[in-house]
Amino acid sequence: MRFCNNFKVKGIDPADKRKAPAISVNEFKKYLTDYYNMNAGIGESEDYITDALEKEEFIKQIFKRRATEDCKGFYSEMNFISDDPISEVIKPADGTPSLLGINVLSNKVPIYGFFLGGELEKPFFAIMYWNGRDLRVLIPESGNTINSDFYTAFGSEAYTAAENPGKMVDECERLIGKRLEDIKCSKISEEELEFIQPGVAYCLKNGYASTEDEAVEVTNTLSWSFIKEDIESMIEESDEMDEPEEISSVADLDDEADSDFDEEEDYDSDYEADDEECDDDDETDETCPGSSKTKEDDKDDGYEVLESITLTLPPSEEDDVLEFKILNEPEITTDSDFCNKKRSMIRFGKLTLPKMEPEKFRIKLNEFYDTTERAIFDYTMNPIKLAQNIMSTSDVIIDVDFATIKECESKITSISDVSLLGFNVLANGIPFFGIEVGENDQSLFVALFWNGACIVPYIPSYGNTFNADLRTVFGKESESIDKFKYIREYEKICKEKISTENDSTLSEFYFKSKGYSTEHLETLKHKGSWNAMLEDLNFAVHIEGKSE
Repeated sequence: MRFCNNFKVKGIDPADKRKAPAISVNEFKKYLTDYYNMNAGIGESEDYITDALEKEEFIKQIFKRRATEDCKGFYSEMNFISDDPISEVIKPADGTPSLLGINVLSNKVPIYGFFLGGELEKPFFAIMYWNGRDLRVLIPESGNTINSDFYTAFGSEAYTAAENPGKMVDECERLIGKRLEDIKCSKISEEELEFIQPGVAYCLKNGYASTEDEAVEVTNTLSWSFIKEDIESMIEESDEMDEPEEISSVADLDDEADSDFDEEEDYDSDYEADDEECDDDDETDETCPGSSKTKEDDKDDGYEVLESITLTLPPSEEDDVLEFKILNEPEITTDSDFCNKKRSMIRFGKLTLPKMEPEKFRIKLNEFYDTTERAIFDYTMNPIKLAQNIMSTSDVIIDVDFATIKECESKITSISDVSLLGFNVLANGIPFFGIEVGENDQSLFVALFWNGACIVPYIPSYGNTFNADLRTVFGKESESIDKFKYIREYEKICKEKISTENDSTLSEFYFKSKGYSTEHLETLKHKGSWNAMLEDLNFAVHIEGKSE
């Protein structure tokens, strides 16, 4: 039987091989389940393979985060189709066992295989595997149902990222002796024909089929033995990780920043030219300050020399606030006596950011704070306005009062020693500024980052001190539009009738429904975990264009 991409695996440079540990299947399934709970599920799945309901969302999130490094421009709608080993979505060309679901390579590395596709795309096969630190993805070419010339799923050739696709089409038409629009297939409707014509031409050109109708069949036929050989040639068993070196000191950070500085300037100019929120209108967008700056304002590296002013902080606090702390990779949080303790609250892969020098980040924060006076950042001057701007641009809306904003003292009581307030640098080199926003009695932690165009906030849920169901700080749940929905849910879980006369009642039942003792409720509302929030940030923030 003919099948697509029936070429043997090309030689692979040892430097390009990927590394993965030979872990047990149970351990691999646990990683899959934990990542699913953290990213797409409701946090209660015990076995991803049997329990997961949102596999499409989960796989899309992983592919979105890994695509630049792992898939090198491959295009598909990435809709999940099946991971059932007996699926007949694609015809197998031989009797080799299917690689769908959980399988183990000959080098003892476990993989998870599944079919992806789209509305007008032919299905194709892809895998995930654990590289010792993260889930990575791979789309094998040999034996798989993809267009290797355009590097897309069949049906999506129009979205190729390849250089000069017009020249590729001309060459293909010359070799098959006809134009794409002249290709006819008896089993394909007129509405779908234009989407399958490039795939048919690809199969005819490469000799995978001899007729147009046969080519249609070939675009839906794969070889498990060729795919397995492709995967095993790429992934080798190793205890090492195929990850970039981590930054462990300010010196390392500065060395890398020097080499990346010009590239980082390109990020800025691209965003200022193209970003819809940061255009060249006369009015300066409040969430993207600095976007109206003219070339005449630029000096040396493109920024004005800023006038330094004396902060109104005591010397000891000033040191903590203004000095960057280089954070290590977080430990796995083991203590559970803190607010929002379920690890399923971690939402990884939410921010992909350009790497930048810490001092340059400080300049961006200055610009965000005050675009007219050009004053060095001082939270004491107008904390309420700053807090409102920050919270209004968050993708997770938390209802708070803007009575206080702190970055050197905290209402959060955490047994973790390292506070995330003030200027910090994550282990991957991304700088941020940590603050506490909230009313006089209750606050929550917010981290500020630069996304290449604007200062953006990220609010970690894991370990933070707010009601993650109703999206409010404790004591403001009665103002939530979802209040009655959760009153019913809390009553069902706790088997108690809830009276909302007391402002702290919904806070109490929030904790009860999560399995906390509410004997010391007022203390519990302020108990967070800096390490848990650092875990959340560590999963959420990734370097633009690089593997993390």
